[in-house]
Amino acid sequence: MLILAAAACGESDANKSAAAPQNEAVAAENAAGSNAQQAVRDLSEGQRNGVLFRAIRDARQPCQHVRESMLSETPGRTPVYMATCENNAIYAVAIRDDGQAIVRPVMPAEENKQ
Repeated sequence: MLILAAAACGESDANKSAAAPQNEAVAAENAAGSNAQQAVRDLSEGQRNGVLFRAIRDARQPCQHVRESMLSETPGRTPVYMATCENNAIYAVAIRDDGQAIVRPVMPAEENKQ
């Protein structure tokens, strides 16, 4: 029993040594992703609207122009922007750690006529 415990400790140290470079790579990748999120945060509203417009169009949603956007308070780390298009459609656009955007319609244009 004691030999198994000693062997497990030895494997643990070896695993830690092998995992250290992998953990550093994951940390570097997360930092790069965070940089993408921060880059969007640092944009002017006009520039941010352009980025959100591109994400909405890439998601094949109807929008010709994002006229306003704002960062929504979210419980997680992923920033979510509420983008309003010229047709009054509202989309939630989440910017993931890797810089990719996830677009979800919040209120289609036909439901948001003023």
